[in-house]
Amino acid sequence: MANVFFRQNKMSIADSLYTEVTDIWHSCLSKLVKARSYTEKPVENEVTFQRTEISAMNVEWLDEAQEAEAVQVLNVIFDIREQDAKQEPIKVAKIAHALSMLYYLLRDLPKASEFGEKAQTASKLVPKYGDAETIEKFLKLVKLESE
Repeated sequence: MANVFFRQNKMSIADSLYTEVTDIWHSCLSKLVKARSYTEKPVENEVTFQRTEISAMNVEWLDEAQEAEAVQVLNVIFDIREQDAKQEPIKVAKIAHALSMLYYLLRDLPKASEFGEKAQTASKLVPKYGDAETIEKFLKLVKLESE
């Protein structure tokens, strides 16, 4: 629907809808990543990672159709945000972080890292951005699993 308003050059409505879609996917993917990821535990000056109990988190996974929809929709929104003449770093950071989490869940770690770095770069342009630390920790997780 947002694309319809975008094509009609009703940018404020399209932007609002893109933001809402991004927020929904970001929240959903955050829960899935949390269910799948690791928890940091200090052990003798080292950081080890232990699996989070997924069953206790009561989280449903994405099916194939939802994965395809997420990839398509989030990439379109990212492209629009990135090409916007008056780019808003907070919106770029959030959509890039959502894409990073999606690709992490899909086990495409190079793309997860690529979008995670874009999210981190954009988040540094926003003073006191609430998700900056979350993005940084997530990137560490992606890099750890890439090794």
